[in-house]
Amino acid sequence: VVPYLANTLKPDFVLTPGDMVEYGGGENGQEFWSRLSKEAGADMKLRPWWPAIGNHEVGAGPVLNKKDEKDIPKGILEGTEAFKKFYNLKETYYSFSFRNAQFIALPWRFPEAETLAWLEGELKKAQAAGKFIFCYNHRPFFTVGSKNTGEVSNKPSQVTKLFAQYGVLAVFSGHDHIYHRAVRDGIPYVISAGGGAGIYELKRRAEAQPEDIYYGRSTARGVKPEEYVLVDPAKKVERKSPEAALFLCVVTVNGRAVSMKTMRVPSGEVWDELVLSKAP
Repeated sequence: VVPYLANTLKPDFVLTPGDMVEYGGGENGQEFWSRLSKEAGADMKLRPWWPAIGNHEVGAGPVLNKKDEKDIPKGILEGTEAFKKFYNLKETYYSFSFRNAQFIALPWRFPEAETLAWLEGELKKAQAAGKFIFCYNHRPFFTVGSKNTGEVSNKPSQVTKLFAQYGVLAVFSGHDHIYHRAVRDGIPYVISAGGGAGIYELKRRAEAQPEDIYYGRSTARGVKPEEYVLVDPAKKVERKSPEAALFLCVVTVNGRAVSMKTMRVPSGEVWDELVLSKAP
């Protein structure tokens, strides 16, 4: 994905919805951050990478030579400080402007209490300035993938109500390793989690709405032969493949015209297109 981005698309910057390292904390956390620097550092020097924090950045996960988490010394379980240091951030959540748009990176898991108040403040300022508003985070708000209802309720929340209230243009997430584009209360929600890890099963596709577009594993993990499916009900398209695909989303802002394409890599085949805003 990285060479394709750098050499072909040449974006102004990259948004990543989390889990860019296997484990950000723990006694071996630095090993994973060093690997990310080695594998993606060249592209990071060409253009900014703006990250959202995911559960893998936060946690220690399995620690080499440790049989049980209780054996891990205190103080090395948390990866948030390593995350902030690597990306030179003051907090794990933040907001930045680029031309006529505002980009808001949300904390793991969801904004609540003081971070919910912070989010509303950022949304108010961006709306008052007349900016396009994009939000991105790790844990999705709606899914048809493998995350259960305890993680992704598929119901409106305080956060999604704020998105609708302040006219967020689109929300991008990761965590559930599928592609899913849904529109809820007028807001496009996109899961773009096909940049590296294995593709998850579409366990909750029965919860999809007619206009949703999604891609994932249609067979249970370990079942042979494996099958992956791209579903676009509006176009009555259901394409099946025995091989998993990587993909990414490309957003183009041209004045007041904003569009999104979801593309398979490295071929550049367009899976999904969506007009987010039309020019006057």
